[in-house]
Amino acid sequence: MLSYEEVFQRRGNLYNHATQLCPEAREIERRHLLDRLPIKPGQLICDAPAGGGYVADGIMPLGAKVICVEPSEAFAETISEDHAKRICSLENLDLEDSAVDHVVSLAGLHHLEAPVDFFQEAARVVKPDGHIAVADVQAGSPVDYFLNQTVHNASETGHDGNFFRDGELTDLLEKAGFVDVREKCEQFSWTFPNEEVMAEFCWHLFGMIKLTPEEVLKRLAEDLGYASTSSGIELQWSLIYAQAKRCHD
Repeated sequence: MLSYEEVFQRRGNLYNHATQLCPEAREIERRHLLDRLPIKPGQLICDAPAGGGYVADGIMPLGAKVICVEPSEAFAETISEDHAKRICSLENLDLEDSAVDHVVSLAGLHHLEAPVDFFQEAARVVKPDGHIAVADVQAGSPVDYFLNQTVHNASETGHDGNFFRDGELTDLLEKAGFVDVREKCEQFSWTFPNEEVMAEFCWHLFGMIKLTPEEVLKRLAEDLGYASTSSGIELQWSLIYAQAKRCHD
């Protein structure tokens, strides 16, 4: 299994191209995450891993400031200058104790061999009574199969994600010292104007360089399912979301 940094040093540019191609495709996924944090203007939030700044860009309109933590320098190239940036590992965050009001993480922790180390670091850098919200892939879900089978075979880097069983995020958060943990699997759709854009978006986002656009559409239909609507195309997706509060020391 390649490390997070190794994967996105190779294909972070493709991922960022997808986000630029259709920036609203995953908006509901991001909204589900940010709605789990009590974000207020002037607060400081750690986004880890930040990728190209997708979650951070969604936080900015809320009036908060963001520190983007990203292990891959190549992946971080598109992060806006509006955000602070730290190139470091997720298991050793380059932040002081109690430095931020909240921590947020979207769909990147499954690349870690020991996610417990990240959660312990998150507990260290968040202020007492601060919050954390994370989202990632549910083990055994259609998204699990798509990523660890289809994307694994179709991409240069492969995909061998350590996805999360029901209750696992809760256990990790509680062991790290968080309280009031809530966990829920959310079903939703990514949205696109047409099949052509969806195929190009997914080809780039997942680095499926061994497939043609037609083959990408076939795999999306068989693995995940999608439908035409009056407003475009809806691709079925799901993630486990968890939120918690940092208790007083």
